[in-house]
Amino acid sequence: MTLDTNHCSGEQTLIKQSTTSLSSESRDFALRAFNLSKIFYNGSNLFQSSKSKSVVLNRININVEKNKIYALLGPSGCGKTTLLKCLLGLLKYEHGKVFINQDSLCHKRKNKVNLGELGYMPQETCLYSELTVGEIFFYFGKLYSMSSKEINLREKFLIGLLNLPNSKHLIANMSGGQARRTSLAISLLNRPKILILDEPTVGLDPMLRKKIWDFLDNLAHRDNTTILITTHYIEETRGADCLGFMRKGQIIEENSPEFLIKKCNTQILEDIFYLICENQAKECSGSENFVSEELTDYQPSNKVSFDFDEIDENQNTSGESEKKFFISFNRLVANIYKDSLKCLRNKKLLIIQFLVPIIQITFFCLCIGRPVKNLPVGYVNNDNSSFNLSGKIIDEMDNEILNKIFYKNFDSGYQDLKLGKIWSLFVIDQNFGNDVLELYLKKENFKNLNNIVHVYMDNTNQQISLAIRNTLFDSLKKVADKYITNDHRRWNDKYNISNFDNFYIFKFEQPVYGQREAVFTNFMAPGIALSVIFFISVASTASNFEFEKRVGLTERAHISGVRTIELLLSQLIVYSFLMTAQVFIILGLLFGFFKVN
Repeated sequence: MTLDTNHCSGEQTLIKQSTTSLSSESRDFALRAFNLSKIFYNGSNLFQSSKSKSVVLNRININVEKNKIYALLGPSGCGKTTLLKCLLGLLKYEHGKVFINQDSLCHKRKNKVNLGELGYMPQETCLYSELTVGEIFFYFGKLYSMSSKEINLREKFLIGLLNLPNSKHLIANMSGGQARRTSLAISLLNRPKILILDEPTVGLDPMLRKKIWDFLDNLAHRDNTTILITTHYIEETRGADCLGFMRKGQIIEENSPEFLIKKCNTQILEDIFYLICENQAKECSGSENFVSEELTDYQPSNKVSFDFDEIDENQNTSGESEKKFFISFNRLVANIYKDSLKCLRNKKLLIIQFLVPIIQITFFCLCIGRPVKNLPVGYVNNDNSSFNLSGKIIDEMDNEILNKIFYKNFDSGYQDLKLGKIWSLFVIDQNFGNDVLELYLKKENFKNLNNIVHVYMDNTNQQISLAIRNTLFDSLKKVADKYITNDHRRWNDKYNISNFDNFYIFKFEQPVYGQREAVFTNFMAPGIALSVIFFISVASTASNFEFEKRVGLTERAHISGVRTIELLLSQLIVYSFLMTAQVFIILGLLFGFFKVN
């Protein structure tokens, strides 16, 4: 087994030959790439400008002829998936050009390519687990503007071809192999002119793998479909029209299987790959480092985006800029259909979305701003005046709010206050009633009482402290209203008091709106309710977008023609209905159960 080195040139000769072949008019290409380079930046130091760089694609040239099967082979991590994403416009590349059907696929001109002619199966399954087989066919079919009849016919055909479960089978209940076959079926649904498959036969049994390759052969040579496929199984690619061997970010050989078998004098494709890699390592030593160092001079674009709606403003020859904000009704309806099914099928998330606001509002209304009741307070009454003003004040304290506990002496009451058994201790001096009466008769300010009532507070809870203070003031006002103002004639006759009616200046009537005593719950409830509903919806929407982007669902939808604005509108419409239901439930809870005004 030998390798003809006359045909195995070094990397620079390969690039030169590939470029020459690409310019040949005798070959019709559906997909081409010139000097394609991609660098990943592995993060940066906060205090240093340098970044760790990894060259994933190293000036790749790839030529996929129309109506042919091109098999891209290489070990894991050599850049196959990255190359496919660059060809599809899912990743930005630092250098090079990509052409699909003679159209240049620039970073900002993805709309120039008819996405309806592309079929893409990613390496991951990228399926909505909440949908059934029939529903996911319907969703992607509507993205491609297919009629319901077309979708049903293709669904039946692909289910039979790929041995899929019935149309009512849930994606979440599929095995790994069934999910991969369903993903392959989705990429074939719209009869694409260019089909790009990233390891479609992984995990499939040999019989089904052979059946799929026979079907792909018919697609290419009978239905005029261009197929670019990546795989780990080198031997299964004998049916391909062209093989591309990829290693360390470079395509080191690109030719037909028959030519390579004859050239390397062996029937085993794995041995051919080994010989080509060995020869390339010998003849191109130093070349890889040279190219990699040159590539590291490229700097990333300041604007890193996956927006599939951008168009180059300087190149408006196709008139696409006028359609930049065009929204397809079919695609929007399909996304609403998909998002609605996802919400309804994900019962756990649905219960959480409705239950969490109810629980939070319930706890808020029960724990925050409610009137305090039955607060234990102590008092020591040493007042021995004949008027017994102190006893009247204590009696007028609201028994619903305060649980009054009598102490014979200060020490025992103060000890309980320190132990946390009571919230406050009132100590009334002996001459309290007489002093108040004396100041009142002299028409002097009651501030001159000077510590007649000593109040010791536990201020660790501000709301409770405020409630106790307010209760004290209210009891004083009630005593004045009941025992002083009402008997002012008797007091006036006995003590010659005049102009007593001016003692109270203000009288507070029932307010037009709200309550006489402001309840903190009424003030806070609207804001809390809106905040809870808003943040629950934001968290659900954000997590949904993040999940779909992380597992590749967003990329697959974009390849199917979906615009970012359509995804946003779909989420907006679906969650608007969900939020409306949440609002009615919360309002019913606030107004009906907690009587919030």
